[in-house]
Amino acid sequence: MKKSIVILLALLLVAGCSAGGGAQSGSSDELVNLPKVAVEIETIKNGDIQESKKLIGKIESASEIQVFPDIAGELITLQVNNGDQVEAGQVLAVLDGKNQKDNLQLEQKSYESAKQQLENAKLTRAQAAQRLQDAQTNEEGTSSSDLDIENLTNALEDAKTNRERLERLYEEGAVSLQDLERAKQQETQAQISLEKAQLNTGSNIEQLQLDLEKAEVGVQQSQIALDQAQLRLSQAQQNVNDTTVYAPISGVVEGLDIEVGENVSVQQPLLTVTNVSEFIISTQITAEQKRLVPLGTEVEVHSSMKDGYKAEIIYVAPTRNDIGLFDAELRFIETDNQLTTGEIVQLVFSNTLVVDEVLVPTHAIIQKGNEAYVFVANEGKAVKKDVEILSMQSEWTAVKGDLKAGEELIVNGHKLVSDGMLIMLPGEQQTSNNSSSSEKKPTDDEAVTSSDEKVDEETKKENSDDNVAAGGGN
Repeated sequence: MKKSIVILLALLLVAGCSAGGGAQSGSSDELVNLPKVAVEIETIKNGDIQESKKLIGKIESASEIQVFPDIAGELITLQVNNGDQVEAGQVLAVLDGKNQKDNLQLEQKSYESAKQQLENAKLTRAQAAQRLQDAQTNEEGTSSSDLDIENLTNALEDAKTNRERLERLYEEGAVSLQDLERAKQQETQAQISLEKAQLNTGSNIEQLQLDLEKAEVGVQQSQIALDQAQLRLSQAQQNVNDTTVYAPISGVVEGLDIEVGENVSVQQPLLTVTNVSEFIISTQITAEQKRLVPLGTEVEVHSSMKDGYKAEIIYVAPTRNDIGLFDAELRFIETDNQLTTGEIVQLVFSNTLVVDEVLVPTHAIIQKGNEAYVFVANEGKAVKKDVEILSMQSEWTAVKGDLKAGEELIVNGHKLVSDGMLIMLPGEQQTSNNSSSSEKKPTDDEAVTSSDEKVDEETKKENSDDNVAAGGGN
């Protein structure tokens, strides 16, 4: 009991000494002697923040074409089997083409006939043009028709002069009325003859012009007939060519289910050729993702076998499918990949949220209610900086505030400091700021040790007294 009391008194004595010493040294000494808080820093930088999204896609052949016969008929030869590798343009099958070849011969004869009719029409046009040219030349120069008209004109003038002469003589009574009437009839007859000759000359040229126009129409119609014959001949030739079925692309033959001797139809595919050297990725995206991945967007492709493939968006459906999503297709940027059709892959694409903003590690931000702040290191002290969060991600956060690239941000130990507190950076050592004092003050541990020694001495003395008292009693 006495031992416990002595220990308690010793501890109270140490505590009292410590309190008393603190009061005497004052608040300035207390601040000076506070230890620095060890922190870690990173240099603030500007940058972008991107958000990654993931999709599931399926590897499919880039091209899978069903081969339909262009004509119906009997299958004469079949030159491939299921699983065969074929090249574009390779012959796959041949159909019976007897009817097509017969029709080709008929169309060939029809074409030759139309061609000859066109030549005849051109010849007729040339002849009509020549006759018109000759008539026009004769009209412009001296011709028999011109001489006839000239003679008839002179005859009319003579008849007119004779009639005028007889009219004077009749007035004088030198000729009879019968003679005068006969002169008038001769003048009238000469006028009629001249007009008839003139009319015949103009009508001949007009008729020749009409003949030429008719000949031109004949040439045009013959040309149309020849063009139509050419089309029919080309179609007949194509029908003969269509009796041979070719591979539209390079790939593997699949879906072949017909034998030689059977009839094929233009409504049913003969077989399918699948391109296994080039793949696409099919997927489905939401309306929000559709806005984030326009055509040409590059994505990462991760498979169970290998990562690191790149693909780009080449198609997005304009309307939703039955489950409310938009069908999309991607094409591999690299052609030498080891993927296979039907394989499920993961698609990862990034969306830029902020551009060229101050970036800080997310764990360096302290949030209390609506307040967000960080600490930067400045001249050996922690300085509090309020920030506005623009975009927070798991690792990095874009902020605005009194921060700039190049400042030293406290990233570890930031929750142990306050504004203005002394800090110790990595590589620095804790130093005593009272080393100039000539007397070294005992620490609390030293005071406790001293008091313990005193307690031990008091305990030994007490035990000695107890032993003495016990011996005297004996």
